[in-house]
Amino acid sequence: MEMSDQIIKVLDEVCKRFGLVIDWSKDNVLPYVQELAHKIIMYDMVKTITVLVFSVIGLVAVGIFLRILFKEYITYKTLEGEELYKKTFFFIDKSWGDLNGFGLTFVIAGGVIGILSIIYLFTGTGHLIQNLTFPELTVIEFIKPFLN
Repeated sequence: MEMSDQIIKVLDEVCKRFGLVIDWSKDNVLPYVQELAHKIIMYDMVKTITVLVFSVIGLVAVGIFLRILFKEYITYKTLEGEELYKKTFFFIDKSWGDLNGFGLTFVIAGGVIGILSIIYLFTGTGHLIQNLTFPELTVIEFIKPFLN
């Protein structure tokens, strides 16, 4: 099989994914290939922006959860008649043993969601920059799985 036949086969597989049909018998197939590349880049950009939006929502949710936990912890302790503690991050003035199971679950879940959101923010931002500055690399990465 010639190299051009293999390229046509790969491009046909990618076109099926986006609902495009390229007539290879025409002399000028370049507009079809350009349209395919544009759709691949737009698909990847929308997917990356969606991940970035969910990452920001995750970070905001973690901030709200930690604020609620911190406020309830302070309120709970003051209702017992104890002294109001200093507002320190993660309750440095008291031991973790004062947190009930719900509060500890809140802190662990918030930490996991926060770390994943930060990782996705950094990787998504880098991927978005790649899409805007070097879109050919995005097309190559998208086509790689179709090469057998």
